[in-house]
Amino acid sequence: MTRVVPNGSKGTQRAPQLEAITVSRFAPFRGAAITAVNLLVFFVLWELIARTGFINPLFFPRASEVFSALYRGFEDGTILPQLTHSITNFLIGLAISAAIGIPVGLLMGASRVADLILSPYVWAMTSLPRVALIPLLILILGFGNAMQLTIIVLSAVFPIMVNCMAGVKTVDSSLLRAGRVFGTSQSEMYVKVILPFTLPFVISGVNQGIARGLVGMLIGELLGGGGNGLGSLRMVVMQHIFVEVVRGGGDHSGNGKQETELERRRPRQAYDLSRGNRGHGARSPRKHRGKRLA
Repeated sequence: MTRVVPNGSKGTQRAPQLEAITVSRFAPFRGAAITAVNLLVFFVLWELIARTGFINPLFFPRASEVFSALYRGFEDGTILPQLTHSITNFLIGLAISAAIGIPVGLLMGASRVADLILSPYVWAMTSLPRVALIPLLILILGFGNAMQLTIIVLSAVFPIMVNCMAGVKTVDSSLLRAGRVFGTSQSEMYVKVILPFTLPFVISGVNQGIARGLVGMLIGELLGGGGNGLGSLRMVVMQHIFVEVVRGGGDHSGNGKQETELERRRPRQAYDLSRGNRGHGARSPRKHRGKRLA
């Protein structure tokens, strides 16, 4: 914004005028407030739709029931050990993937020979579904952490490698020419020009590796977790849900409801027995053995 200032016979002179900008003190919290309101509306709509009963509650439970089940799972120690196991394996696998993928990707982008040698294998493994490798990995490594870490690394390392390679190959040629004009050596060119230009590609590759690694972690735990991790816990829960569907899912009479309620209680009783806390009505193994011997 400008204003005209008279200056005698020399005509006029325009002088800039600073405009005051008022910023609300709540402006830094605007993004967090929008996110909170968005999530609140989402969960309220979820709760209302589930309460209508339009969808079978077995497959679409209420949001309040989901949060209540999560709280009970953390309280009785069912979820926390499995969550710790999954997070530990995922972080180790992601660290291994970054340690392998970033240097190899930078090497492939900088060296024509390395690119010609490694590119066929890298692109083949990038396009290969990870699920197809799990039976082979189970035969070689068995069930357990070794197989889970391997599938996480195979899922995360190749996106990191491909993005790092693409970052080096797309460096602006004018930057390289400017570096040569100033007499930079090959190592200085790589450190001061190529690596800073490639950094966004490295971060993008790590982000893609995180997404692919999470998928690989769940697939490995579902199909070959050996009873550990969130994937294995999800498989156990799914088995109990399908038992409920078979025994009481299509029967809305009193008998079907009673069978469904019994199936809901069985996982809890099995968990209590595994911890040594036998529920009501559970027989002691010694008494049961004595009756069989008699």
